[in-house]
Amino acid sequence: MLNFFFALVIGMYVQWARGMSLDELEKNIPFCKKEIKQTLAKMLIKDHWHELITFPEVKIFRAPTNQIGVWAQLEVHSPFIKISLTSSFLSNFLVILPTCSMKFQTQKKVEKSNLKNLSTNAVTDLDIETIVKEKRKGIFYLFSYGMGFSVKYIEVMRKVASKTNFPLFLVEQESGAQHKTIKDSMVLAQAYEFQARGMLHHLPAFFIFEDGKISPLTHFGANDEIEWLNQINQDRLENFP
Repeated sequence: MLNFFFALVIGMYVQWARGMSLDELEKNIPFCKKEIKQTLAKMLIKDHWHELITFPEVKIFRAPTNQIGVWAQLEVHSPFIKISLTSSFLSNFLVILPTCSMKFQTQKKVEKSNLKNLSTNAVTDLDIETIVKEKRKGIFYLFSYGMGFSVKYIEVMRKVASKTNFPLFLVEQESGAQHKTIKDSMVLAQAYEFQARGMLHHLPAFFIFEDGKISPLTHFGANDEIEWLNQINQDRLENFP
């Protein structure tokens, strides 16, 4: 169990740069390659597949979809393969057996009505989607008072945002801190987008959006102004040409 946990955390720490294409992912699929590729293609998921876990008995890959807060996951087990589309509210599973027979299953995670009681500055996937559509470009920066570096480097990120002319959206991962010094932040709530990117495990972390679309890349760790500017410029070249 500990080995599984450490493998998961280490996998999350790796910067999500580029990722695998669907053709590259195919090399990890032991059976029903054609059917699985067709299924993933219908979901409009082609690139940015990232390997989260690798063990002899299981491999897990994850990729963003074209909908904010909805991520695809491919689990390769010895006797079967599972494809899932997961959001804050639902997980839709497709289990594929070596015979290429398929079984669908839906699991409800949380009722949307439960979000009504959240505070006004709580951030959900729906809020992210609204911000992206209305502001068109910006930076989502996740921090926690429990991780001092993530708070300290907010001022560096403010300079970066100013130089790129990208609005900065600070999101706090709740830590129970009583004395909060950042007054213009929002609080993370039901936002699977942050979770699926692995941002909850390594702070600070950020991703950008431009032209009303979010980047598939996530940037982890504290850096100086020049390095963050370089990361953002490269991100824009690759994903917003």
